[in-house]
Amino acid sequence: MKNYNSLKTLVLSLSMLVSMNASANLIFNFEEKKANSHEVEYSLSDYTLTTKAFNSDGTDADVARWTNGLGVRHIDSPNLEIGEWLTFELDTTFYGIFEIDFSGFGNHDTAGITINVASVEDVFDTTGNNDTWISGYVALDSFRVLGLTGDSAGNGFRISELRLVTEPGALAILALGLMALGVIRRRRVQA
Repeated sequence: MKNYNSLKTLVLSLSMLVSMNASANLIFNFEEKKANSHEVEYSLSDYTLTTKAFNSDGTDADVARWTNGLGVRHIDSPNLEIGEWLTFELDTTFYGIFEIDFSGFGNHDTAGITINVASVEDVFDTTGNNDTWISGYVALDSFRVLGLTGDSAGNGFRISELRLVTEPGALAILALGLMALGVIRRRRVQA
């Protein structure tokens, strides 16, 4: 009977942990028209996300904040030009998977996505109307989105949403380990 109660407590605790974890996902929604500036901060839960925009020559540009998402405000156009980019930096390292929802992508447009200032760049292509890029499990500090190609100048991406998805499996394993330590301690105390 003791084993059954222990198992029941373990299953209940794990289900509570996973449900808490699922609701802890963070969603930064950028679909709101606001004033443009070079650096923009968004706060959500315990995270502050700082976004900056740059021209293709590396000079500062303004983050364009339109109803269809974030882009780079070019001198002649509010749309992203080829070679311009946005950087995103978190003030606290995030562990999990992150997803970038693009909007305003034309057919066959591509963006380069670089995570944590790595030299490796993942190329995201919108062929087939796919507009969400999903990372693998990472320890995320920053990432960059660079407009690589477009059907025409000014026909680049906008980022409408960023989702930070915590990894339920990692927390479940941690919970199992902590519960096992609790059971071992309890048996030692009872013995």
